[in-house]
Amino acid sequence: MGLRFIGVVKTGTKSFPLGALSVLPLEDQGEHVSYAHTTADGVTVMMAVLRVDQERRYFIFSASTTLLGAPYDCVLWRQLGDDPERVVLTVA
Repeated sequence: MGLRFIGVVKTGTKSFPLGALSVLPLEDQGEHVSYAHTTADGVTVMMAVLRVDQERRYFIFSASTTLLGAPYDCVLWRQLGDDPERVVLTVA
């Protein structure tokens, strides 16, 4: 049907995928690892991903790849001095 979803994995569970992803030794920002469930003919139907930003984030989704997308600019406001300033953060 072409319907896809993405969601955050409930962190209060010990079952898959959190049990398998939470013990992986990823610590550096930007690192990630994924598990994929595929059919007998190699089509990916479900993925679970752990990504490390400032803290560990867990996702489960029905997309079929974890290839990097195009970089984008995230505009943030930071109070660095007396006045707030716009800061552009490029996300890989």
